[in-house]
Amino acid sequence: MLDTTFDMVPEVVVTDTGTEIVVPEELQDLRKKYNVQPRTVTEPAKTIQRRIQTEPPQPVAREIPAPKAATPAVQQPVESSRQIADARQFPAAEVAPLKGLKPSAPYSIRIANTASLQEAKGYTTTFIREGLTDAFITVDFSSPGTRRYIVCYGNFQKESDARNKLFELQFLGFEGEFTPVHLPYSILLGESHSTDQARSISNRLPEIRDFSYARTGTSGCYALAGAFASEDIANLFRQQYFSLQDKPIVMR
Repeated sequence: MLDTTFDMVPEVVVTDTGTEIVVPEELQDLRKKYNVQPRTVTEPAKTIQRRIQTEPPQPVAREIPAPKAATPAVQQPVESSRQIADARQFPAAEVAPLKGLKPSAPYSIRIANTASLQEAKGYTTTFIREGLTDAFITVDFSSPGTRRYIVCYGNFQKESDARNKLFELQFLGFEGEFTPVHLPYSILLGESHSTDQARSISNRLPEIRDFSYARTGTSGCYALAGAFASEDIANLFRQQYFSLQDKPIVMR
């Protein structure tokens, strides 16, 4: 008699072919007797393994902290070029009128006009060697993009005084243009009680020594640099030399 205490369940064998389960021969009769149907594998094992491998992993939600708000940069006020230019301009009330030297002597004699500073120095050296110590060099910027060196001699109150002097120079054998010129502006280097002291002021400024000269006035002597046809030309010349930045433009 067959012991049926345990439920006889055929062993399931998973195969890659998807066929029915293999049952031992000794259990074939029992299967027929109790009408046990064989089980089939509907999905091969390798297919299951591939499906597991190909299924994408479920994303894990991560809490990303919100970025901290950046502290806005403090912007420094930027002055425009116009504001800077306006700040550097002096009010009209603070601009002092040009000083006028006394007596006024706005005329000189033009000896030479050249584009070479060395050539201009040669003229002044010749005149000073001959005893005409009032010879000096000035600069003319009146033509755009050009710089002309003007060799001058003397300081005269009137044009007629300059003409009389140039005739004298020609009679003595000096050569040059000898033309009276009106150059009313100059740069004041300093004031002193004598001509020698005025020249010593000029000697302390070697970079503009060739442009300097001494002139006698009613209250002393003046050390001057250059002689110019306009205030703008005088100011342009002054800007060329650091030692002249604090020197005033005067009416000579």
